Amino acid sequence: MEYNDLIPQNVREHLKANPNFKEEYSPQNGRNMFVFTIPTEYVESYVLKVIDGKYSEASKEVVNKYFPDNLSHPRYGNRLVFTKSEKWKEKWERELGVVLPDGAEVYSKPFPRNEVYGYYLEPVKEVTEQTTFDLDLSSEDYKLESI
Repeated sequence: MEYNDLIPQNVREHLKANPNFKEEYSPQNGRNMFVFTIPTEYVESYVLKVIDGKYSEASKEVVNKYFPDNLSHPRYGNRLVFTKSEKWKEKWERELGVVLPDGAEVYSKPFPRNEVYGYYLEPVKEVTEQTTFDLDLSSEDYKLESI
């Protein structure tokens, strides 16, 4: 989908049914934004680990809940990042022409300017219980490619 494409109604309803859904809005640039709260218990055990690029240290509870160990699940490729998959390691070694050390994380640390809508437009907010993050689902950029 392009940024200005309409999000299918079934996807919109699925997102709004999430217990952490807060609101939906369209910024001036026409993108579709869905706002979710992040449960407090996930901030330190999952969110901060991911922001720091320490995927393998992220909460196993969260990984198991949102990234099922099921090859046919659409987020299975993401799960492999959290488990330091040998397939991801081989992919990066092949593409980068290097040998990664044993135990290396297999995905890059996220860049806020690419991951957080409006990151440079507003002051960075401290991650707290009240913090919400915008997720631009009209972009395919948030999905990992298949390997």
